[in-house]
Amino acid sequence: SLHDALPILSGGHGTTTHDGWYPATKDLVLTDVRGKEWQLHGVGRTTFPLQAWPDIVFFNALMDWTDQDGRTGPGEVMDFYGVADLTDQQVKRGMGPW
Repeated sequence: SLHDALPILSGGHGTTTHDGWYPATKDLVLTDVRGKEWQLHGVGRTTFPLQAWPDIVFFNALMDWTDQDGRTGPGEVMDFYGVADLTDQQVKRGMGPW
């Protein structure tokens, strides 16, 4: 059955590198309910911003993912920011303000 084929996740953690505002890479370690770990590495291929709500912007990346066994697949990630936080984030990333 589909339920038996898909892992049920119980936890995870990860890191992201950015190219400007956009996610460039993501490394994830996910754990299923049996305790098995799944390691995923994603590389951003395309990017675009989107004004999601009046005070929220997200920076989207379509990514190529590879797991620990070499299997690959496409996916999408989004990093969300409140508009008021963008200036603070610019300073933290050395991007301004000018």
